[in-house]
Amino acid sequence: MMFVGNCYRSPNSIRANNEKLLLTLKKIEETRRFTHILVKGDYNYPDIDCASSTTTCDGDSEAAKFLDRTQYCLESGLRDHEL
Repeated sequence: MMFVGNCYRSPNSIRANNEKLLLTLKKIEETRRFTHILVKGDYNYPDIDCASSTTTCDGDSEAAKFLDRTQYCLESGLRDHEL
């Protein structure tokens, strides 16, 4: 079964919304009901360089936490994630 999602994160998103986004991504991943996961969207993290999967922010920033979550999905064997 494939999960397909679309997401928009406002550039003015508050910390609580950012945490909910991370939790939602984690829950989708942890269900293990899906053979493929595709989550497209506009995440509005200007400090993330998607081409190199890096950020200029420190590890506690919202951008770094988001990048860590998406990288975890890839490294945990969920190679079909496109976040």
